Amino acid sequence: MDVGFKEEEKGYYAGIVASALFLGRFLLWGWLSDKKGRKPIILITVILNGVSSLAFGFTTTLWFAFVTRFISGLVNGTVGTAKTILYEISDNTNQAVGMSIISVAWGSGIIVGPAVGGYLANPCKSYPDVFPSEGFFYKFPYFIPGFAAFIICLIPFLLDVFLLPETLKQEIEIESDPEDVHDKTSLHSLPHHSPCLSPVPRFKPLHLPYPRPLPSPAASSHSHYHFSFDPPTPCLKIPRQTISVQSATAIVIEDSNGAVQTDNGNVDVQKVDQTCFKKFLNYPVIQMMRQFEVIVAVSLYSLFSFSVIGVEEIFTVWAATDVLLDGLGFEPNEIGAALGASSFPLLFLQLFVFPNLCRRLGIKKTLLVCTLILLAVTQAMPCLHLLSSNPVSLWTLLILLSCVQKLMVSCVFSCTGLLINNSVQPHLAGTVNGLAMTVTAMTRSIAPLFGGSVYTWIVSYASKNIGPPFDISFVFFLFGLIYFIVCLVGVTIPNSLNEQKK
Repeated sequence: MDVGFKEEEKGYYAGIVASALFLGRFLLWGWLSDKKGRKPIILITVILNGVSSLAFGFTTTLWFAFVTRFISGLVNGTVGTAKTILYEISDNTNQAVGMSIISVAWGSGIIVGPAVGGYLANPCKSYPDVFPSEGFFYKFPYFIPGFAAFIICLIPFLLDVFLLPETLKQEIEIESDPEDVHDKTSLHSLPHHSPCLSPVPRFKPLHLPYPRPLPSPAASSHSHYHFSFDPPTPCLKIPRQTISVQSATAIVIEDSNGAVQTDNGNVDVQKVDQTCFKKFLNYPVIQMMRQFEVIVAVSLYSLFSFSVIGVEEIFTVWAATDVLLDGLGFEPNEIGAALGASSFPLLFLQLFVFPNLCRRLGIKKTLLVCTLILLAVTQAMPCLHLLSSNPVSLWTLLILLSCVQKLMVSCVFSCTGLLINNSVQPHLAGTVNGLAMTVTAMTRSIAPLFGGSVYTWIVSYASKNIGPPFDISFVFFLFGLIYFIVCLVGVTIPNSLNEQKK
């Protein structure tokens, strides 16, 4: 694919394509998983990711790459739904191990992905003896990696069809008639062991707009106390009806139209003073965004994702930049080898390091310690270009620093995933994960474009005309500053987020 960019413009165009992936993540797949189930969302998103990856293989222009990556982001709801399933099948004793397993799967993808992309991209140039200099593979140099990604997605899709159970508890819906409200059998006919049935109805006072004095004994027979009746549980759907009890403590229940039953049997329809803004505030997602625990968990995930995605995108561009411009001068296959080799230890270390850290330190302290280590490693990474004349030392330190960096990234991501799950009740886990993915998509879509633009400015202008500190290390310093902000926000994490709300 030739878009006509210069060597100094690599960061800018790479940032545009990378941002497209996260810009597309503005669909609440988590909310759909709460409504339709976890398994359907997993199946839909996995196969659509494969199709979009295959479409990327036919890329010939920058804007076609942008569109296909945008679609990939749009259909990417697999990770959030997988974390929701983890929350539903785990408890406080094994949730760290479960999140480590997801990180191992992620690490496997990091190994396979760069290897497939690095070794199979542009085969006419990489393997001229096998592929001709003209023809299909010359016109579509990224078809083989795209097709391989499609096959990789097709395998788990088929496995999930036959092996993945549905973990979302189904709701029980009951149709009732207004005349059947007094019929106790409409409720008690349900099995008493039903998890969706609470045998004791719940009442909550209807707040009046002004203070109301207590009734005198003489007038008690004509006084009403207003209550609002909720169904027994959230998953028992019974239309709200109008009931009248002619006594000193008459219970008045409002229906959806604001109808109120009086003691003489007449019905007055009262206009419910509820504006569009109030209705908007009553949506579950909006109510979540007003809870401090959810705000802290989602903010940490978003800030950390911004820096991680930015560093990852800049690393590949920096590694491919010419040595004369303070890069490493790597070819695509060398970049793939570096990323794959540094990711391989995650398959073993993550299963032991993260659960032990959480058991000894807790989620909050684990996040803070790993983020500080990651901050130090990120600042040391750009200094490796000084070893470009010594390949052995360069590759040794590069793989070592990359291993530590990826391990710390995996640990912090696991911490933020647990914090997000622990911030809500189980029946809202899908929604909160979808909310986190949506909010994080905004920061992730900005990070590559921001980092690529800063990197291009440094390489093309600042390093030549200004000099230190505006050199290659400056862009790494900016993303390291975000890690420091993550530490400051992490200090405010409530201790209650260390445990599930089951």
